[in-house]
Amino acid sequence: GTKPTDDPNFVQLAESSVLRNRGSDAAYTVEAYVASGTFSRVFRVRDQKGHAFAAKVMRAKDAYIQYASDARREGELLQKLESAQRDQGNDVLTMRCLDSFACCDDTGEEYWCLILEWL
Repeated sequence: GTKPTDDPNFVQLAESSVLRNRGSDAAYTVEAYVASGTFSRVFRVRDQKGHAFAAKVMRAKDAYIQYASDARREGELLQKLESAQRDQGNDVLTMRCLDSFACCDDTGEEYWCLILEWL
């Protein structure tokens, strides 16, 4: 079988496309495509203040062979791990997930977006 990102129509975002969190005023402008994994495509984006982030864009739920992906749960888990580390007074050792929301690509297809720290 083919993995989700093998589909040429999977997550179509051009440079200058905007990913909007409909639940807040947050908006992230796509600067460049970075890479694809099994379930997602990653883009370098900037927020309204000009800060760079990684936008991991994927279907809300997906599967490939024996693997499953739940984008919303992934975002919640990253945020929960960060919060637990901070609550214990520790440095954050996991990738920071700064935003997690439903979005659409340039064709109107629905996806889930995780805004991650740019490493």
